[in-house]
Amino acid sequence: MKSLLWIVSIISLLLYGCKSGTDQQAVIQGEIIGLDNDTIYLFATDEFFERVDTLFTVDGKFSQNLLVDTLVRVTLIVKDSIEYPVFLDKGQNISIYANITSASAPIRIEGNSLNKEYSRFRNSLYETDTLSKEEILEKTEEFIRSNPASPVSAYLLDTYYLQVANPDYEKIRELIGGMTGDLKDLPFIQQANDVAEQQEKTVTGKTAPAFNLKNPEGKSILRTSFRDKYLVLHFWASWCDSCSQSLPPLKEIYHTYKKQDKFALLGISLDLNRADWEQAIEKDTLGWEQVSDLSGWNGSVVKQYGILSLPSYTLIGPDGRILAQKMTLDSLSVRLREVFGTKE
Repeated sequence: MKSLLWIVSIISLLLYGCKSGTDQQAVIQGEIIGLDNDTIYLFATDEFFERVDTLFTVDGKFSQNLLVDTLVRVTLIVKDSIEYPVFLDKGQNISIYANITSASAPIRIEGNSLNKEYSRFRNSLYETDTLSKEEILEKTEEFIRSNPASPVSAYLLDTYYLQVANPDYEKIRELIGGMTGDLKDLPFIQQANDVAEQQEKTVTGKTAPAFNLKNPEGKSILRTSFRDKYLVLHFWASWCDSCSQSLPPLKEIYHTYKKQDKFALLGISLDLNRADWEQAIEKDTLGWEQVSDLSGWNGSVVKQYGILSLPSYTLIGPDGRILAQKMTLDSLSVRLREVFGTKE
């Protein structure tokens, strides 16, 4: 999900520089076969604190001293795409052994029980032939249910259920409901639960949330202004490159159906700056109605419709019910052809 943080820490943390000679020192070291002389990036992120460190490897080996004052999860990024979650606390010596030349090679992260838990789970995915997506989710769900208070469960929930193209929010809420201890109080878990609740309100067949937004001229535009029409909501922003790239095919759709009495297209911008928003409308010659509350991702309509990435398209039927959410332009074109029987 692009609008959400792609790495979320599990416990609020304080992680400072590299020093020695303190009881708050932790050591993280190891060997990664296939890495040779390279760089590893270390991330520790939550909504209150963010830290990025660089670890240098020599012949695949590395060692770094870190100052921590509580249990923390950090993520090591190797070759820009391979991730290793590591749990550490003050006074601990964490060792990592991995092999990036083979995706199925076992890893070994030691130093405390959490690292051993994760290593066992990750290695279990490769004990037999390649598992299907469904089988991986089954194993993940089994682990989370069996370890409801483990920070590893929170990491697996994030990795296998939240950071995917089409999250199963019903399942996410179910798994969060079974968590115990401090996990439920984590900002990331609370946010996931809030998002899941909102997503459930905007599934296909539900009545589309009402809204009242202003167009550039200051006129109020309501969802009910498009009663008895097939309304396409186009969520976008002037700062969104992929939004700009998607405009040509969207314009084709608009010009194909704009003369249909029951068709309407409404742009809802996530811009923060009025000038940027209005300039983009003019520059890109967006001929359909445009509205915005200039609140970005904090806008009420964005939250009402559970928008997590841009551009995003929602199709609402004449009866005010949601027909489809988070559509691609291809799927939108197909659906409109079914509705209007028009060939593009």
